[in-house]
Amino acid sequence: MRLTLPLLFALAVPVRAGPSPAAAEEARRIAFSLEIAAAEYGKAVSGQVIDRVEQQEAVEFLAQARTRFRRLAAAEGLDDFNREPIEAVLAALESEGRSAKGDPGAFRAKAARAGADVASAFGASSRLVPPRRPSA
Repeated sequence: MRLTLPLLFALAVPVRAGPSPAAAEEARRIAFSLEIAAAEYGKAVSGQVIDRVEQQEAVEFLAQARTRFRRLAAAEGLDDFNREPIEAVLAALESEGRSAKGDPGAFRAKAARAGADVASAFGASSRLVPPRRPSA
């Protein structure tokens, strides 16, 4: 009886299936949007705003990434423990993009980390290209 009781409790706990392939693909797209935002930000800012159009494009990509992340997190039932820190980083990136006061290199690093976190939360890799060519 001692061994079967823990086994019964283990069987009673619902197990959440992993993210769907579609969720992983959407997570990769969000990560890619963050990469694009960082590239646009790098073109727009150099100690000050040098190109308002590029800055606005960076902000638009950041806003889209945040919105898509929220939708994906809700659809996949991502728990608050994993969702809230990513949402906070995405909000901070968007704010920094609007203010255009951050260093482009640091901004790129933060965006890359956020993209990796989004991808990881949904069981995806943020790498868009395989590290090596698949064998035939």
